[in-house]
Amino acid sequence: MILPKKFRQWVANLLLRKKLKSFHREKKYFSWEDFKSIGILCRIESEGDYQSIKNIVSLFQKSGKEVQVVGYVPGKIIPDYLISSGLGYFFNMNDLNAFLIPKSDFVRGFMDSNPDLLLDLSFSSSFVIKYILALSHAKMKIGNPDESKKAFYDLILSVEDEQDKVHFVEQMKYYLNVIKSK
Repeated sequence: MILPKKFRQWVANLLLRKKLKSFHREKKYFSWEDFKSIGILCRIESEGDYQSIKNIVSLFQKSGKEVQVVGYVPGKIIPDYLISSGLGYFFNMNDLNAFLIPKSDFVRGFMDSNPDLLLDLSFSSSFVIKYILALSHAKMKIGNPDESKKAFYDLILSVEDEQDKVHFVEQMKYYLNVIKSK
C-alpha cells in the first residue's frame, strides 16, 4: 500500500520532532584554521552540482581538512559519475523508508559522527536533508537561509546566487576567519 505524500510528510515531521526531544549535541564555534574535520551534506541533481562539490572538497583537502561527503540524489537511480567518483556516499529514494528517513548505516554513521563542521550545501528544501542536518552531532552547522532548516544552523549565510556553492564556501571561510575559538 502506498501512503499519501502529505500523510508521509506529516508522520516524518512527527518522528523527527520526537527524536529531537531527546537529542543533544555539543556546540562549539571555530575559526577556519581550527577546523580539522568537515562533513558536507548536499543534494546532487546534475553533473554540475557534482563538479561544484568535487571542487569544494579539493579546496578543503588542500587546506589540510578531513572531509566526508554525504549526498542525496532525488529519484531512484544514482548516475554513473557518482558511483565511480569515490567522492563520498550518495543515496537515493531506494535508501529511504516509507517516511523519508534514511535507512543506510553509512548515513546513520555520518549523523552520529562528530565533525567540527557540518556544511549544508543543499540549497533547496528537502525533508531528507533536514532530517540528517537536525540529528547530526556536528559541533557547528552552517547553511543557507532555508526556512525549513534554519533552526538547525549555528551560522546562516546568504549569497546572491544560491546555486554558486563555491562563492558560498568563500563567504563561509571569510566569516569563519573572523570568529575566534572559545
